[in-house]
Amino acid sequence: MVAPYYRPAPVYVGPSYYVRPYSGVFVYGPRPVYHNVYYSGGSRPDGQVAVQEKHLPDRKVDRANSLAVGLKAGSYFGAYAGANAFGDVGLGLSARYRPTESFGLEVAAQRHPDEERVHSTASASAELFAFPWSRVSPYVLAGATYTDRSVNDTIWLDGAVQTLTASNPLYGPHAGAGIEVAIGKRLAVDLEARYIHYVNPVAGDPTLPGALTTSAGAVWHF
Repeated sequence: MVAPYYRPAPVYVGPSYYVRPYSGVFVYGPRPVYHNVYYSGGSRPDGQVAVQEKHLPDRKVDRANSLAVGLKAGSYFGAYAGANAFGDVGLGLSARYRPTESFGLEVAAQRHPDEERVHSTASASAELFAFPWSRVSPYVLAGATYTDRSVNDTIWLDGAVQTLTASNPLYGPHAGAGIEVAIGKRLAVDLEARYIHYVNPVAGDPTLPGALTTSAGAVWHF
């Protein structure tokens, strides 16, 4: 049995994460696994073949410096004054760039058509991913949303039938959470929910200044 020639010990910094040397650079990530690298030629005075064990992360995916595009379907939930809620389904597209594996920037657009309402949203978000080296990576996000809308609806309110109309666009911050599940090296399933708080409703606006959106879709990483 050949004894290991070199094995630098990882520096323990928490319950699940390690700082360890790798190619001259300290790497922060999941628990290391050991990979043997064999070499020969005068490396040991006793002439035996030397063995070097390196600390390498056991990664399922690598999302650092990746660009992804996605197709998503989801719902836009809102309500009129007087607690008359509505929900409209729609489709959308997204594009995400991750300069590092744990941080991403995303732009997205969705359209939610209905006979009485049409909501078209455009958003920009910053995202923070947990466990990005694994196949299941939850994340949180925050950003801003712009919503172009057209409302022409008839509802029962205050004991009478009323017609509600609105066409002014809305905008405001949003926050939410999601989870990305990798199917392979490139393809992933993305589930997400976010709340939008609109800051510019006008007097007499028939809808409440907030909305909840949910989506599920497929994401392809380049």
